Amino acid sequence: MFILLKDIIHFFKKNFIPISILTLEIELPFIIIFSFGNYMGNTVISTWSGFVTIAFVIVVFPFSTGAQTSLYSMVIKGIKIDLIKCLHESKRYLSDLITCSFIYLFLTALGLILFILPGFIIGARLSFFPFLVIYEGYKPIHALKESYQITKKYTWQIVNSLLLITVIISVPNIALGQLFKGEGAKLFFLWIIFDSAFSIFGWLNLILVFRFYCMHKENGVLN
Repeated sequence: MFILLKDIIHFFKKNFIPISILTLEIELPFIIIFSFGNYMGNTVISTWSGFVTIAFVIVVFPFSTGAQTSLYSMVIKGIKIDLIKCLHESKRYLSDLITCSFIYLFLTALGLILFILPGFIIGARLSFFPFLVIYEGYKPIHALKESYQITKKYTWQIVNSLLLITVIISVPNIALGQLFKGEGAKLFFLWIIFDSAFSIFGWLNLILVFRFYCMHKENGVLN
């Protein structure tokens, strides 16, 4: 597992700038709005911020995931990185990504609510869908079914690795949240920085799944 994590971190470090630019280009406006809603504490503004968060989960996150997926393909193939092309590629498959993401989140959440562990297993088994949609051109149901089948032999490796990465990313975020409580413009901007960093480092999970996808496609170790 540690060799796997080393590969993932190396890939992330090597491509940190394009990963960060692509993330912030798509997600920063929503991060600012969400942080502003929390900062103000006003019921109306917080409600509005909540609607923005829902829009983020339903539309923006699948779009961002598609763009990152396109970026990783360019990296692994040694193609010159074109972030505009990444955005266009994600937009091209956006409706399929949104449909897959909705089903994926619903089934994973259902598994977590009912028995917890099945939620992690379902999440792992369906996690290949962005690559199957963007790279293979699969439609949503086909992508999810295919992901469920081909991840069978990687299930516990993916689950264990995802849990470890999630803990590594989440613990500092929770600790900082407890440390920087209160009001003030400085805290508002700090939260924007923290949330932006959390979004960027959160792609370690997708890179992990991409690593297993590469193994499945016999592309070897990430470069």
